[in-house]
Amino acid sequence: ILEKTSNLDPLTRTYNRRALDTYFDALCNTQGKTPDSRILLIDIDDFKVVNDKYGHLAGDRILIFLAKLLNSSLRDGDKVFRFGGEEFLILLNRSTDKACESIAHRILESVRTNNLLYKAHKINITLSMGSARFKEGDTFESFIERADKALFKAKSNGKDQLVIGT
Repeated sequence: ILEKTSNLDPLTRTYNRRALDTYFDALCNTQGKTPDSRILLIDIDDFKVVNDKYGHLAGDRILIFLAKLLNSSLRDGDKVFRFGGEEFLILLNRSTDKACESIAHRILESVRTNNLLYKAHKINITLSMGSARFKEGDTFESFIERADKALFKAKSNGKDQLVIGT
C-alpha cells in the first residue's frame, strides 16, 4: 500500500510526478511498439487570482474538483497526473488526434458549465490546454516540451482553449 500512496498526490488523489516518471520510462522503452499516445497538458487559468480572492482552501477545493472531473472524463487506461501547482497532465493511450481533441473539448465545456460553490461564492474557472503526440525516439523532456509550447500558445491566444501541438 505504501507504493500505491507514494505514487498519488495527497490532495487530488491523482497520480504524482513520481508515477509520471515511471509511466514515461515504460512508454519510451517500448521502442517500435509504442501505442499511439498523446498527452494533454492542462493549466487552470488565472488560478492565482482565485487563491488571492477566495483563499488557498478554495484553491484546494478547485484542484480536487478538477481532478474528479478529469478522471470522470477519461476512458479506461488513460491516466491523470498532477504535474505542478495548478497543472495536470493526462496521458491518453491508443488515441487518435480526433479522440484527443474530442476529450479535451468535452473537458473544457464541462469545466465552463460547472461552478464550484465555496462559502456561498460561485467560483467559475477555465482551462488552457496543450497537446502533443508521442513520436518515436521521444524523451520525456521532448514530449512534454511540445505540449508545453502548445499550452503557452493557448494562454497567449486568450486562454480557455486547446492548442494541438506537433
